[in-house]
Amino acid sequence: MLEEIGIALVIIVIVGWLLIKILQAFGRAIGETLKGISDSLSAHSKARFIQNRSRLSQYVSVMLPNQLEAAEQAVNAVQRKLQTSKEETRWEARRPLWVREEFRSHALPGQADTYQEMNAEDVGAILQSESRKWVEQEAKLLSQSCKYPNSEPKMPPINFTMSNL
Repeated sequence: MLEEIGIALVIIVIVGWLLIKILQAFGRAIGETLKGISDSLSAHSKARFIQNRSRLSQYVSVMLPNQLEAAEQAVNAVQRKLQTSKEETRWEARRPLWVREEFRSHALPGQADTYQEMNAEDVGAILQSESRKWVEQEAKLLSQSCKYPNSEPKMPPINFTMSNL
C-alpha cells in the first residue's frame, strides 16, 4: 500500500512537471506569435506612413533662406568692434563714488484726532465674503412681484397726418 502511494506521488509529480513544461512552451509560442504580429503591424503602419508621406510630399515645399553668410558677417563685425574697443579703451580700477551713510531710524507720524481702534467683528465683516448676503438680496429681489398697474396716458395722443410730415 505504501509503495503504491509512493508510486502514485512520483507519477503525479512527473505529470505535473510535464504539464508545467507544456504550459511554458505554449506561453512562449503565444508570446512569440504576438510579438511577430505586433512587429508586422508596426512595419505595416510605418510603410503606410512612408507611402502617405511620399504621396503628399509633392504638395509641400519648404524654402529656408540662406542667412548663414549674413549672420557670419554680423558676428565678425561685432568681434571687430569689440576688439577695437578693447584696444582703444584704457581700463583702470577706481573706487566707487557712492558714500555709505549710517542708518537713521524713521520717525512715524503722530496719530490724528480721528484715530479710533477697530472692533474685531468689523475686521471679520470686512474679510469675510458677502456672497451669502448677496444671494439673499438677489432672492428677495427675484421673489418680488414686478407687475405694474396699467393706466391710461395723462396727455391726449397727437394725431399725425401726411400733411404734418
